Amino acid sequence: GSIWLDKNLNRVESRSQATFVARPDRSEWPDYKYFRDRWGDDARPVNYEVSKRPNDYAVAIEILSVGAKTPSATAYTQAMYEALSDLVADICARHGIPQRKGRVVGHEDVNPVQRYGWDPNQGFDWSRVWTA
Repeated sequence: GSIWLDKNLNRVESRSQATFVARPDRSEWPDYKYFRDRWGDDARPVNYEVSKRPNDYAVAIEILSVGAKTPSATAYTQAMYEALSDLVADICARHGIPQRKGRVVGHEDVNPVQRYGWDPNQGFDWSRVWTA
């Protein structure tokens, strides 16, 4: 029952043309609060207007986890955060990427149409990966 929207919030007919997805009555999904809390009221997908395919220009790290909408010690373990933080720090240092919000992001931040809600998910604590 969803509808696809372009970057100007105009309806489009297919997922490939979409930047956003909405309810048919255009009411907001309660889960969008997650993006507003992280990115502010003008939240838009990171770099989505340049490319909907972030794997073409980004360094991607997959986290083996089902994910969780709330913080979870079983979905996101201490060991996972430590290993991920070390890996991200190493990659950022080698490529001159600032290890901060807006430069280190989740797949759902660059492509929420296809990835929202599981990559990594709302319960992931980004402050444990960002340094600034």
